[in-house]
Amino acid sequence: MSELSPEDERRPEDLLTRRSNAACLSETELEDFLHNRLSGATRECVEEHLLVCPACLERVEEEEQFAASFRTAARRIEDESLKAAFDGPRPGAWARLGAWLKRPFGLGVGLAFVGAAALLTLAVAPSLHTQPAMEITLRAERGLAAAAGPSAEAGRPLRLNLDAAGLPGQTLELELATMNNSVLLESQGLATGNIIGWELGRGLDAGTYWVRIYHPPENTLLREFALNVK
Repeated sequence: MSELSPEDERRPEDLLTRRSNAACLSETELEDFLHNRLSGATRECVEEHLLVCPACLERVEEEEQFAASFRTAARRIEDESLKAAFDGPRPGAWARLGAWLKRPFGLGVGLAFVGAAALLTLAVAPSLHTQPAMEITLRAERGLAAAAGPSAEAGRPLRLNLDAAGLPGQTLELELATMNNSVLLESQGLATGNIIGWELGRGLDAGTYWVRIYHPPENTLLREFALNVK
């Protein structure tokens, strides 16, 4: 058995959860990061990735803002419940509810119900507002007119299927760049059945982009595709 290097002499969970800081966050990693369920090397890699990936950082900020709005709504419901409890009887159903909340156990149960409802909303809401990923297969290389390439819907999460026929059977570097060669995203991928799958997660603004595949040791450009977003 080979000895661990000083870098590897970390907590056991660090060794089990190590990931590449170049890979974009999956939906599970995003949820675990927002709920502080990541630890060790995984959280460090995710935080390093957020420093260099505007797309994933925007996803995190959007989810945090979305969760904050529901926490605000839950506090407003709680305040209204407390006000109803201390304002005295009201006609009809509100009078009965106010009287019930004034019982020794009523207020605690009411607040617990409000808290449970808020937590349930936070758990379900992300799945309600997330669009399914649009799958795009890229085969048109740069030698062809950009207009001949496939088109994606602006703002919609994307999954790219990159033609990898004839490429080396090893982990390759992936890059997404604008027409002006400004790099937006970088990741890694391994060909499966002559296809490299790349989950971009978030959508892109309208325009034309380049998707490139590199051979890591020499950073050699192996393939380049045009991606149109409308």
